[in-house]
Parts: sequence; structure tokens; C-alpha cells
Amino acid sequence: MRSALLAIVFAFFFSNIYAQQPDFGPAFIQEEVASVSITIDPDSLLAMYNSLGNSHEFPANMVYTFSTGFSAYSSVGVRFRGNTSLNAQKKSFKINLDKFVDQNFYGLAELNLIGNQNDPSILRAKLCWDFFREAGLPACRTSHVRVYVNGTYMGVYLNVEQIDNRFADVRFDDGTGNLWKCLWGSDLTFQGTNPTLYTDDAYDLVENEFLNNYSELARFIDVLNNTPLSLLPCELEKIFNVHDYLKIMAADILLGNWDNYIFNKNNFYLYHNEKTGKLEYIPYDLDNTLGIDWVNVDWTQRNLYTWTTSSNRPLFTRLLQIPAYRNEFSNNVNDLIASQFNATAFQTKATQIQNIIYTAAAEDPLRPLDYGFTVEDFANSISSAWGGQVQYGIVPYVETRATQALQQLETLQPFTRIFNVVPKFSNDSLFVSFQSNLNNDQLAVVWKEIGTSTWNNATATSIAYYSLVDQLYQFEGPLPTDSINIIVGVIPVEWLNDIDAHDCNFEYLYGQESSTPLVINEVAPWGTDNCIDFLGANEDWIELYNPGPSAVYLGNKFISDDASDWNKWPLPNVTLDAGELQLLYVDNEPEQGLNHLDFKLDDLSETIYISEVQNNVRVLIDSITYSNIPINHSFGRATDANPNWIDWTVSTPNASNLPVSVNELVSEISIYPNPVVESLHCTEKISGRILSMQGEVVQVFFNTQEIPCQSLAAGIYTLQTDKSLFRFIKSK
Repeated sequence: MRSALLAIVFAFFFSNIYAQQPDFGPAFIQEEVASVSITIDPDSLLAMYNSLGNSHEFPANMVYTFSTGFSAYSSVGVRFRGNTSLNAQKKSFKINLDKFVDQNFYGLAELNLIGNQNDPSILRAKLCWDFFREAGLPACRTSHVRVYVNGTYMGVYLNVEQIDNRFADVRFDDGTGNLWKCLWGSDLTFQGTNPTLYTDDAYDLVENEFLNNYSELARFIDVLNNTPLSLLPCELEKIFNVHDYLKIMAADILLGNWDNYIFNKNNFYLYHNEKTGKLEYIPYDLDNTLGIDWVNVDWTQRNLYTWTTSSNRPLFTRLLQIPAYRNEFSNNVNDLIASQFNATAFQTKATQIQNIIYTAAAEDPLRPLDYGFTVEDFANSISSAWGGQVQYGIVPYVETRATQALQQLETLQPFTRIFNVVPKFSNDSLFVSFQSNLNNDQLAVVWKEIGTSTWNNATATSIAYYSLVDQLYQFEGPLPTDSINIIVGVIPVEWLNDIDAHDCNFEYLYGQESSTPLVINEVAPWGTDNCIDFLGANEDWIELYNPGPSAVYLGNKFISDDASDWNKWPLPNVTLDAGELQLLYVDNEPEQGLNHLDFKLDDLSETIYISEVQNNVRVLIDSITYSNIPINHSFGRATDANPNWIDWTVSTPNASNLPVSVNELVSEISIYPNPVVESLHCTEKISGRILSMQGEVVQVFFNTQEIPCQSLAAGIYTLQTDKSLFRFIKSK
């Protein structure tokens, strides 16, 4: 048996301070069992029971009570939640605080009240969520609560934090990115470069869903599956937080969380962190853990490196094919066992929670109905198996799994982990934050002016432990006044003599941006059939747009696809009036005219820059990164100069993107409401059709004033008649 190599003293399971974890707060009280009381019309409650699986939310009132106070909410939305658990006698609830009224529950929009009817202990999910949290990984806050419906006690439930933009904002210091809920079938295998291939039920876009933009997800899956293994670390780490995921892999496998991505292609979220530009993996639904099994596998014995037998789990199998990642994963398993994953920690924590919830569990009238669990089963569940799906008590599971995992571990080697590097400018100073498992004297922050060869370096300061072995670092230092646009990285100090050989994932930082009103409006890296140059050729193209109030001269500005050379090609010697567009052919044939550039666009992915010189310094005017744009599609702003970008099936070269919006409509006809949930209403009878953002006809209507929209997915649509265009948003 291998012994755990990490000799670090921790004050047991939940004592460390990690930077990105929010406090439990009043919404998730840990020292007592608070109460959630729901008052709902009896007919509505009956309708909920008669329409299981329906996502309709019924109006209700809610009161949250704890020992030192209470909070009351009127007009909340209530429904049953879950999949297989909908058939349980003890059903779980979803409460939507702002369904009908603008309100929140201590900063939260929703409550998830989980019945945990499969688990005689009612502890496993909370223990696992807290385990992830203590490991410094993105995890839901949880607390046990009593639930009452119309005065009737329904039992003890686990209140689990909703994973949404609020969750992302407090974990990643950014809540604006796309968030996908990945359900059964989300194996992350490559289906093609077209982002629309992933817009199925498995990958559900739950934040920014109206944009329907799957390009970040498609690019990630493409890179993960199709990049040669020798290049995969460099390319994948540009777009995915690999190092945190390697920790999640280790935690999932130790906890026996088989209903996850690795074994069951299920139950996780992917969030696009706009601060780092990378996708983050977030675990989800942790009830089938710590010895609960429905697939006839002993999870204490399962081999760490062959935890899935499927060939269609590239995020697991391909990472383990890379020696450095395999070693890092092995070290993560060892570190978790040495610090958190041991019988003493779980015995202490489980007993503490059990004592707090004992009375509420003993009085739970629904808990015995599904599997016949008794109060004795609850009391014995920490140390004893129940049988059936519960093959281990909690502590025996941990003891056995830890022993087997240490025996399975391959030889551990030292490793370097530097990740979540975020640089920014403030006045004349450079700020860099990052995480690493190295000490500060082993690390160097390096930077240089773009286009130069001289590197600067400095030492960062550790400000906190981010996880078991990783520290959170910050660097702040003055810059020369002429260091405006730089490339920044963090490396081990032994690489200082050869920095250029290790700059794969360095960040480009633009300290000064132009105030010139000029934007890249639309891009077509494959060309499109509706854009032919004067020789009849179908070429790559870029469209520029002047959104400002006055004319912009292009002749002193440059366009490039190279971050280190913004001077790649001058823009045409023309003036762009306010609201005017300029089409550029990116065909590497500049001899054909001023609007033909001397380079071509990469078919799959790259960044385009436009720049100019201000006060003797080259500054960025605009840039855009695209990836996996389908053939004959373009990637364009949702409206001219809009910050949101979408995939266009029908491109608009040298023409306005969404030329008419509902707010700008010049028409005697009006439609309302906008956004719409169920039906659009018109001020007079009309005939026409509804088109998606990709130009596909999704509905046709005739001579009506009411247009049903329930069947439309959430998103932006065009309503077209013979005389008018309307833009409207369909909400969930």
C-alpha cells in the first residue's frame, strides 16, 4: 500500500479559508434546521400532483423561519423538480422567488428543496457538496430545512443553491457568461464544427439563452477531441480550466459520484468565465455518492484510471493519456486522502449534522414511504449499510475507498500547476492574479511590450490558500509609461532563461483603447454565397461599421489577425460616414483593390484586430475572436454595434444586421408584449411568418391579431409581414 505523501496539518474538514467561496449566510444556516412554509391554493397543489414533469410554476406564498427571525415572500412560483424523483412519494420542490414579483431570497432567485429519498442518512449530498467546497472547487451551498405545505409537515429537505449567473458571479467574479446545464447524453464527443449541432436537450443553455450562442461550447469540444495529444495541453488550457477539473475528477472518483460526466455522461454545468475566457466545469447532483449504487458496481474497488469503460468520455480519457495531467490527477487523489478524505473527518462531520437534524428527520412523515427507512436506519446510516442501493455506511465506504485508491495510485512525481492567470491595468500599474501549487520564490511574473524582445520579471505575493495545496497570488507593479500593450505570463523561475519557449498561454493585455467609433460588425471566414467580389470569387470577408455620430477616416488605421503585429495591413483610404458600413475581402490578393487584404482568415478560429496610433502609441480600436463558424455562415453582432455576437445562417454583407428592431419600427402596426411568454398581440389582423436568428422560418400565421409563441424556444426572433419587420424576444 502506498502511504499518503502530503504531510500538511489541517484543522479538519471545514476550517481553511478559500478565496472564491461565499459564506453560508442566512440562506444556508448550518447550526440549526430552519423552516420553509409554503402556502398554495389547494387546486394548484392538486394540479402539481396531476401533472408531474410539467415545468409550470404555480403562485404561492413562502415564509422562511429560523431561531433569530424570519422572512416572508408573496407571489413566488412553485413546482415539483427532478426527473426520476418525480415518481417518489417524497417529492422535491423548486421555488422561484422572482417568477411574479421582483424579489430575492438573501440574494438568490431560486430555492431547490431536495427530498434525498434514496439516502437513509439524508447526509450524503451535503457531505459531498461541503467536500468540494473545502477543496476550493465551485460548489453549491446547502443546508437542511423543515418544509411545510399548507401547514402540513412534509419532512426534512436539503436546500441546495441554484447554479446560475449569481452562483458564477460570486465564484468567478463574473456572472455574465454563458452557462450550460449538461444532462444525460452530454459525453462531449465531437459532432461537427457547426455550433447548432449541440443545441439539443443534452446541452441546455440556461443563462443568456436568448442569444442561443453555442460557439464556445462547440470550440471546446472540437479542441478536446481533435487536437493532437502533443498539442492538447497548450490548446485546451487556452479555453478550459483544466487544473480545477483534474481536482474535480479526483474528488468525484473518491466520493463514488458515478452519476456524473465520467461514468454516466450526466449532471454537470459548463460556465464560460468571461474574466479568464475559459470554460469552468461545475459538479451537480451529488445524491448518488458514498456507497449508493444503482448499476451494480462496487465503487470502493473501481480503478482510478479506468473508472469508465466507455471510449466516449474524451474529457477523462484524453486527459489521462497526457503524462503530466495523469500525474497531476494522481497527486490530487493523494492530496485529498491526506487531508480530507478520511474516516475521522467524515465521522465527525456526519455525526455533527446528524445531531442537528435528528428531530426533524425522526418526525419526517414521508421519509419511510419510498424505501421503508426507519429512525433506526437513519441513526445507523453513518456506520452501517442498509442494503439494496445502500451498499456501505458512510464511514466504511470512505475507509475502504481510501485504502483501495492508495493501492491503485501510480508512482507520484513532482508537478507544476499555474492557472487562472488574470492580468489587468490600472493607471500606470500592472495587476496579475493567479493560482499555483508552487511557492512564491519558485514563480516569476513576466511581461514585455508587444513587438519587442526584452522581458521583465517580478515576484508575486501569496495572499491566501485557494485549495489544499494551491495558493492565490497577486502581483502589483508600476510600468514604464510607454508599456501600453503587453504580453503577460507566469512561469517557474527555472524558465526565465528561455521565456519565449513557454509562452503558449500568455495573455495579451491592451492598456489603452481608442475612443474612435469603429467596430468589427460581421465576419465570414469561409465566405458566403451572397458575397461575391468583382471577379466572381467567393472570398473570406469582414464588415466594419461606424456607430458614431460623425465620419471616421480609415486611411490611418490598420487591421490584423496577429496579436504581435497590429500593423499587418492598412485600411482603405476612405472616409466612413456615421452609420455606414465598409466591406473588406480577406483573400490575400491586395492587388485586386484597396478593400482586398494581404492575408486570409483561418477557417476554424482566430482573433481580428483594428488599431490606430494616438499620442505616438498604437491603441486597439476593436477586436473579435471567432471559432467554428459553419460554411456559408457568418459571425455577426446581433444588431449593428451590439456587444452580443451570434451565428448567422443568412449573412448580411455590407448591409445592416437586424435593420429594423421593435423599438425603431416605423409602422402603423404594433405588437406586444415584448419579451413574450405565451402569445404576441397585434393592433390589427396581419399575416406573415416568424424567423429564427439564423433566418429559418419557424412559424407561419394568417389574418390574426394573436400569434401563439409557446412552442418557440427562448431567443430573439423576427416577425415578418409583407410591409414590416418586428424584432421580439421569447422568454422561457
